[in-house]
Amino acid sequence: TQRTLTIIKPDSVEKGNTGKIIAHLEAEGFKILAGRMMHLTEAQARERGLNVTVGLVVDSAAGVVPAA
Repeated sequence: TQRTLTIIKPDSVEKGNTGKIIAHLEAEGFKILAGRMMHLTEAQARERGLNVTVGLVVDSAAGVVPAA
C-alpha cells in the first residue's frame, strides 16, 4: 500500500482553494485518510524525510498549512 503526503501551500489556503484541491485529489482516486492544519517548519519537514526546497520553507513559514 502506498501513501502520499499532501501539503497545500499557504497562498492557496489564503485564496480559499483548499476544498477545491482536496476535491480534485479525491476525483483522481486518492482517499483522504486523515488531515490536519499545521505549521510545518523546515526541521519537521526534514524529520519526515521531505525534500525541502527554499520555496517550500519560505511558503510554509508564511502560515499554517493543511496536510492530508
